[in-house]
Amino acid sequence: MTAARKIIVAGFVLLSTSSVQAQQPPNYMGRVGGVTKEVCVTPTVTASSAYTAGNVVGGLITLPSAFLSTNSGILHAVRLTSKSVQTAEFDVTFFSAVPATTFTDKTAPSIVAADVLLAQPPIKLTNNFSGLGTHTVYGADAISRPVNEVGASAYAVITTPGTPTFASASDLQLCAAWLED
Repeated sequence: MTAARKIIVAGFVLLSTSSVQAQQPPNYMGRVGGVTKEVCVTPTVTASSAYTAGNVVGGLITLPSAFLSTNSGILHAVRLTSKSVQTAEFDVTFFSAVPATTFTDKTAPSIVAADVLLAQPPIKLTNNFSGLGTHTVYGADAISRPVNEVGASAYAVITTPGTPTFASASDLQLCAAWLED
């Protein structure tokens, strides 16, 4: 603890310390309130053939090492980027643990009973942006959803109520950002 003394200069009270104390940041790299960690993956999709409304896009997606040190945090943002121009809506559903259900690309999902309570409400990606020309970006920011995962990875499935057609098997990239505790 440092000793402090009052100094009066021109009617103002200033505090002066007799020794200098090094201030350490309250958290990693000085960020208050936790660390933001973004993880991006490229699921394999079916190219050159339209999906049917309600299909899974890319199968079960694992976002490896989504959490640095704890298995909890706040889901902050989700971004889906397509290398081709798309207009369909996409829904991203996260799970609180790895689901036992097999989600297969370009098929209708059929969740098993044991996974129902693991599914979180979907993040609806409805605003497509292709203003830069030949690609499309969807995003949802400030989601603020508490997440308590089992393990360091996160798991998600993308579905579409539309009928997108992708240009290549690596057309999509899904990114998710968490604010860690």
